[in-house]
Amino acid sequence: MNYGKSLCKGLPFVDDHGFVVTDLYMRNPNYHEIFAVGDAAAVTVPKLGSLGHMECEIVSKVIANEISEGAKKNRTLTSNGRLFWRHGKL
Repeated sequence: MNYGKSLCKGLPFVDDHGFVVTDLYMRNPNYHEIFAVGDAAAVTVPKLGSLGHMECEIVSKVIANEISEGAKKNRTLTSNGRLFWRHGKL
C-alpha cells in the first residue's frame, strides 16, 4: 500500500491530491530545497518508471549544477517518454 499521499496531504508544498508540486526542474517553486520525482511528483506526464528515471536525472543535474555554481544548463522534464509493450502470444 502507498502511504505517501496520505503522509504528505495537507503540507504546504503538495496539491489537493497529496502530490508534491514541482516545476520542470522537479523542484517545488515555493520551497526550493524540496524536490520530488516519480509517484510523489505532481506532473502532467504518466507515472511510469522510465519517466521517473528521467526525473531523477533532472534532479541530480540540478543539484550538481548548484554545487558547481551552475556551470551547465539544467535539463527540464519533457513528455517524450516512450512506452513499449508486447501483445499476443510470447
